[in-house]
Amino acid sequence: MSQPTILRRFDQFFSREEVPFGLAVARILLPLLLLLPLGPRAFHIREIYSSDGAASPIWENFQHKDLLPIPDGSMAVVLFVLYAASLVTSSLGLFTRLSLIAATVFNAYFGLLDCLSTMTKYTIISSHVLLLLSLSDCGALWSVDEWLRRRKGKKAGAAIPTLPRSSPVWPRRLIQLFIGIVYLGAAATKVHTTGFFSGDQMAYWMMTNTNFSNPVGEYLSLFPGLVVAMAYLAIFWEMTFLFVCWKGTARAFSLSVGAIFHVMTYFTLGLILFPMLYIPFYAAFFDEEDYLAARAWLSRVVPNAYGRLRDAAMWPWRTLDAVRPQWFGLPHAAAAFAVVTSTCAVVAVEVEKRADVFGVARAEGRFVLEPMSVQQTERVLRNDQGIRPVDAVAGFDIGSERFGETLIDRRATFRAGETAIVQCSLEPPHHDLWVEIDMHDADDHIVARDGVIIARENLRGSIGYKFDGRFPPGAYFFVLKIDGREITRREVTLTGT
Repeated sequence: MSQPTILRRFDQFFSREEVPFGLAVARILLPLLLLLPLGPRAFHIREIYSSDGAASPIWENFQHKDLLPIPDGSMAVVLFVLYAASLVTSSLGLFTRLSLIAATVFNAYFGLLDCLSTMTKYTIISSHVLLLLSLSDCGALWSVDEWLRRRKGKKAGAAIPTLPRSSPVWPRRLIQLFIGIVYLGAAATKVHTTGFFSGDQMAYWMMTNTNFSNPVGEYLSLFPGLVVAMAYLAIFWEMTFLFVCWKGTARAFSLSVGAIFHVMTYFTLGLILFPMLYIPFYAAFFDEEDYLAARAWLSRVVPNAYGRLRDAAMWPWRTLDAVRPQWFGLPHAAAAFAVVTSTCAVVAVEVEKRADVFGVARAEGRFVLEPMSVQQTERVLRNDQGIRPVDAVAGFDIGSERFGETLIDRRATFRAGETAIVQCSLEPPHHDLWVEIDMHDADDHIVARDGVIIARENLRGSIGYKFDGRFPPGAYFFVLKIDGREITRREVTLTGT
């Protein structure tokens, strides 16, 4: 009896029908977010995506020459306009399924054409979600298609249902599983990544502006204990998300932590679009009952709030109905879309040609790369310079507590009898180093001497100095030396017992 019950529940998990509220939210927000990076790239279409420029298709990395066609400059502009148009119509819900299919194809194609910058994690993830949305009935509400259907039914005298039509839930389930599996794969990658659990990877990322400015990350990198705790929390959350994100308190907790996690990646790591994309993804984790409960709660707090929002959103279409009640329909929408998109494509091609980024129309002819001077070439290609020791040092810190190999507290005052842990952190890559850490008194006399070998595969070395009866209270300096040369020093104060 248990097996049929399990199979029935499994079938119900994927095949039961519901109003696709969550998928509609994802359909509206995801294309709008994908439009954001198109703005800066619109000025460099010929350079990035065409055979006239420097396209970097990923299939060439796998020795598949000419796997997909690379367009010329004008065709790349036309395809780019169609890509943007498909995102706009997907968000509006106009020709929803066709628009989402086109957006999926263009999103993947332009990513494959430019594996150096366009293809990113969010490009791949968004392509999968767009594909699943195109297989769903996410245009059943909050869309131009649904408005046209209701308008047609109203004119025919048909009864208008209170809720939009229901559809199978399996596309939403696949999106949920996909996001959970992505998190699980990210956790598996982090487990095998050197420097993740020590916080080094995250700390180095925080200290740089690899993506965009992240002043909060630069500040938090000063607290290695917090960074290590964040690393462990992140991997625990990613490993458990897939198993607790379905119902009840566990779902609310995992999604809340996820939202905070992604928002914080903006402030600490400089990511912008990637964390924003996950907000519409999370909308797919709530079912019809959740949205109806939220709508009822909102109506209790603000009377008729849902109706007001709906009326505000439908104002342009009601205005169109009032102006030309018999004119606007699906054939007219298709014609208007074709005319507007074609006009935009023609204008974009003309503007791009007039921009003449390669100088083809110049009297002097095309721009030509100037050869480097002999001195510049020799400086760039020389390989007889090693990394200076001072450039290999990432940090020199003193504390008293470690978590694993990471010094999690930093102190400048110690009491007699305590042990100071002096730690040198290095930037990868580096060669094998003998790091000398001496202790000097206030008169700069060496009172203790020690050192540690930091092999090329390690990022830090530590030495413990115990303040026993040999050292009277006062000021001391820990001096870091590599190859016998002083790199830096830190002052500490020793107090009495």
